[in-house]
Amino acid sequence: MKKVELFLQFALLASLIAACVHTEEHAIVPADVSAVQTWGQAVRVTQLKHLYFADQPDTEALKIASEKGVVAVINLRNPEEIDWDEKAAAESLGMQYYNIPIMTASPSFDPAVISQIEAAVAAQDHAPVLLHCSSSNRVGAWLAIHLADKHKMDKQQALAVGRKAGMTKNALENRVKLYWAQ
Repeated sequence: MKKVELFLQFALLASLIAACVHTEEHAIVPADVSAVQTWGQAVRVTQLKHLYFADQPDTEALKIASEKGVVAVINLRNPEEIDWDEKAAAESLGMQYYNIPIMTASPSFDPAVISQIEAAVAAQDHAPVLLHCSSSNRVGAWLAIHLADKHKMDKQQALAVGRKAGMTKNALENRVKLYWAQ
């Protein structure tokens, strides 16, 4: 009888240890990306955890972002694409501003640019961040790359999540695939 009791105690202890050690969060799926919201003139705003993805925000959209606790705006547009002082607007609301352009004409993505975006997001230490471009296609593409590269997500699943976050153009999806093939 003592052997059975000892075995049961060992099995209980082993299961408690396994429960404490196993803290893996659930895998991200497209359904984890919020429904599309409208913030001012930004009509394609989605959210995944602490990250917001959008098309081009205006002053009203930045105010809404600030109210939601966003601490940084990461603009993936080329400066020539922007016709207003977004940096001043974001900083006036207490948010940090980064302009890290993902060029639209290149066949793939520049790994150095992807690393800069990763660093800007990581610098916020899981605080809310708004990433945007003109249509949210580039931010969806960045998200797919991020999920596959940093979270080891299956690439097809990462593409599906990226699509839900705004990547609607096949050309961007092809650029993501070329990036992974490099």
